[in-house]
Amino acid sequence: MLFLHWLGQINSDRDEFLAEAITLAHRGVVAVLPQGTFPYTVDPAGTSADVAAVQHQLDAYRAALRTLFDRQDVDAARVALVGHDYGAMYGSLLVDRDHRIRTAVLATPDATWGNWFITYWHPELPPATPTSSPRSTRSGTSPCSAHTYYSSSPARTSTSTPPPVAG
Repeated sequence: MLFLHWLGQINSDRDEFLAEAITLAHRGVVAVLPQGTFPYTVDPAGTSADVAAVQHQLDAYRAALRTLFDRQDVDAARVALVGHDYGAMYGSLLVDRDHRIRTAVLATPDATWGNWFITYWHPELPPATPTSSPRSTRSGTSPCSAHTYYSSSPARTSTSTPPPVAG
């Protein structure tokens, strides 16, 4: 299981899912909890450098995912992903690009990267457009079951709205 953490005031690092990973390890689940760097430790610049930074972070998460698939003690047919906040946004890109992921739980993602970059770092910029964000291209024939949770409050993720899996 790949856990991708959020960017927030509390546990804004890979420790966000540490308790769950430890609990699941007692049941035989192998978990990887990579530390995010963008925008966790590097602020968005409001330029094309942000797209390159997202791609670099995505590559690091893809390497973490490969680590799971390469392990002899992991059943490749049962690999899952859990992402929260920015972790959910990266998770959606991973699900789009790697069809071996069978289940994904994506909690409180935003529609575009620019929405959050502009809201929290660059309010002086015009609203984001869909072309300013990496996009999903996965077809609706995906074998992945996806569950996305949205909330109007960063502290609550209980409202569930299952979206279509297609990008």
